[in-house]
Amino acid sequence: MHRLGGLLAVLTEADPEIAELRATTDAERLTGVGAFVAHLAEQGVLRADLPVGRATDACWALTSPQLFAQLTGARGWPQDVYVGWLAGVLEASLTADC
Repeated sequence: MHRLGGLLAVLTEADPEIAELRATTDAERLTGVGAFVAHLAEQGVLRADLPVGRATDACWALTSPQLFAQLTGARGWPQDVYVGWLAGVLEASLTADC
């Protein structure tokens, strides 16, 4: 994310091939976070009131390179602060109280 976030946002607007690459990487990231969320559900730790599809969408949005670029670039968050924040938000958003 550190190297890709801001660069990808700028390049996507400048080149249609980059836009296609971004669409592909977004789809691949959706597949990956879908597997992660499915694993949480299989382990019984996904919140019971949260449908798997909605949890997948939330995780996909929260892990976007664009959000990373906004918080670390535009807002000046150190990378370690971002990582800790993201972990906490994902845990609070996705997992049941154990």
